[in-house]
Amino acid sequence: MLFFLLEVLAFWQLGQTREAFVFELLVLLIISCYGGGFSCMPAYLSDIFGTRQLSAIHGRILTAWGLAGVAGPSIVSYFHAQTGGYTASLYFFAACFVLNFIIAAVLKQYGQRKKETRTAI
Repeated sequence: MLFFLLEVLAFWQLGQTREAFVFELLVLLIISCYGGGFSCMPAYLSDIFGTRQLSAIHGRILTAWGLAGVAGPSIVSYFHAQTGGYTASLYFFAACFVLNFIIAAVLKQYGQRKKETRTAI
C-alpha cells in the first residue's frame, strides 16, 4: 500500500515540476514502485486470498495489468488532445492511485477478517 501512496505523491508532483532533475527522480520513483508492486504481488495475493487459487488470481491480475498498459496511453492521449498538456492525465492517474489505495485497504481488512474466522473455527 506504500507504493500507492508514493505513486500518488509522485504523479501529483510530476504534473507540477519544471526542473529536469526532479522530473527524472520522480520518474525513477514511479518505475521503482512499478517493479516493486510487480514483485510483491504473489505474496500480497496469497496473504489476502490464500494459496489455493493463487495462480488463477495472479493470472487475472496480470491480465488486468496488461489491459491497463493498453488503456493508459489512450487515456493520456485523450487528456492531451483535450488540454494540450500532460498535467491533467497525471492528476487523473494520481486519483486512480488514491482509489487503488482505498481498494487495497478494504482488501486488507477483508483478509484479516477471513483469517480471524478461520482461527475461530
